[in-house]
Amino acid sequence: VARRLNGEPGIRVAGIASTGAAATSAIGVLDPRVAVLDMELTDMSSFELTARWSAHVPPIAIAAILGSDDRSGVIRAIRAGASGVATKDGPIADVVSSVTALAGGNSWVPPRLLGGVVREMQRSLPPPNVYDEKLASLTLREREILERMAAGHDRTAIAKDLGISVNTVRTHAQNLLEKLDVHSTLE
Repeated sequence: VARRLNGEPGIRVAGIASTGAAATSAIGVLDPRVAVLDMELTDMSSFELTARWSAHVPPIAIAAILGSDDRSGVIRAIRAGASGVATKDGPIADVVSSVTALAGGNSWVPPRLLGGVVREMQRSLPPPNVYDEKLASLTLREREILERMAAGHDRTAIAKDLGISVNTVRTHAQNLLEKLDVHSTLE
């Protein structure tokens, strides 16, 4: 894999580690933009490493290499923080595509897996919340006013804080009542 990646334009393999502990040490020294991680490590949890490395500052894009085309493993890797996925039983070109995409700031999942992964993730999502949809319909100014209303500020204080007239605040408040389908400021 390293030999193939080194042969790709714009990609340079900075190091190779055979254990999670060695990889963690190397990452601290080499500070890579992308890390290719075998998700079948034996010395530590690769999913825990994925979460830790993707939270690194600056973030490290993780290309997770899974043992097979197992959708649940792909989803688990993505939820842990992997931005790219390839499988050991897939073509080496998938690993190259994943690393190339991640180096460019994108994500990548093999097309043969993507449909099943999306369907599985959609099934596991909670149903849309009607209140989230209503809040998403608010303008930036309406959100600013709503935040201040929720904090207990009256219209005069909101107007002064935002540098607008009390009448403008009243108009926005009326729009908020309508958009949120409520009948009073307290509600």
